[in-house]
Amino acid sequence: MDQTNNENGFFKRIKDKTNVYLDTLPLTTRFFFILCVILFLIQKIIQIQIASICFSPQLLSIDFINNFYKLIISNFFHLDLVHILFNMLSFIPLGTSLERNKFGSIRIFYIILLFSLLIPMMVFILSFIGYYLEIGYSYYSCSIGFSGCIFGLLTIHFFNDSLVSLYGITRIPAKLYPWAILIITNYIFPASSLIGHFSGILIGILYMNGYLNCFILSERIFCQIELSNNLNFITTQRGFITNSNFSCTSSFVNLGSPSSLDSNFTRLKRFFGIHTYNSGGRQLGTVLSNQLDEEKSFNNNNSINIDNKSNTEIGSSNNTQHHQQQQQQQQQQQQQQQQQQQQQQQQQQTTSPTVLKYSPLIDMSKI
Repeated sequence: MDQTNNENGFFKRIKDKTNVYLDTLPLTTRFFFILCVILFLIQKIIQIQIASICFSPQLLSIDFINNFYKLIISNFFHLDLVHILFNMLSFIPLGTSLERNKFGSIRIFYIILLFSLLIPMMVFILSFIGYYLEIGYSYYSCSIGFSGCIFGLLTIHFFNDSLVSLYGITRIPAKLYPWAILIITNYIFPASSLIGHFSGILIGILYMNGYLNCFILSERIFCQIELSNNLNFITTQRGFITNSNFSCTSSFVNLGSPSSLDSNFTRLKRFFGIHTYNSGGRQLGTVLSNQLDEEKSFNNNNSINIDNKSNTEIGSSNNTQHHQQQQQQQQQQQQQQQQQQQQQQQQQQTTSPTVLKYSPLIDMSKI
């Protein structure tokens, strides 16, 4: 009896610690981590054959329709425990950093899905080129795993001009860090997909240089998605990170119908922790009745203050005129004194001999 209670207590502590750890992860990072783990468990329990879920350029070129789905699902399955362990240990800190500091939950979710499609397509293109040039055997390979997306995100994260430490051994330019990891990974795990990792780096470089902008949604659409009432069950989840790189409260963004505007604006204030005041109402596409009442009272107070100011200005106009007259008399006296001083100086110059002194403003060669 005591043994069963101890076992139940042990598993309960493991469960509680796991839940606490998952709650510390941002929403999208947590989602893809749980997705990969669940798919790995299903794969091992049901005994799914690797050939039915891995991506093969050869099979895709032979039967495109029946193998197209493998372009995406092959990213989220893994070969064995070591494979998923290394991938998740790399993805969790990387995804957490990008989601919190650069993209937010909605945008990084879209980017990971986009990379999950573009990276296998890049593998297919490079493998097809290698097949016709008779370089390598990647055309006949069958790749699986999340590491291609990880290398793409790694390229985005280190796409800057700083220096970073390579395992504490040396410091290298940040843009070379993904290439160094590519070489090290291929050396430690020779069976890893070199062309898959290489394609991930290429897609990351294309993204950072703007060549994939045609596939990226506009900031306006990301705002509408993030503020949609249909996604309240997502945006209210613990760990959801709003995108701070663009302002969804901009007056030039159409946030939706007037009925949903107030709730969206309230949610934004909760996200950003700020208190704002909509001065015009019309800029955001609607005018609320309480805002009109506040504006009317504000305008009435302003009119009263203006009347009071006009009365005080009329009362003080006489004093200002007298003060101006005094200033004019003082200026006239100062001008007369200056004229007298100039006359005295001219008389002294006529009586004293002229002496030429050097000045940096005088060209002595012309004198």
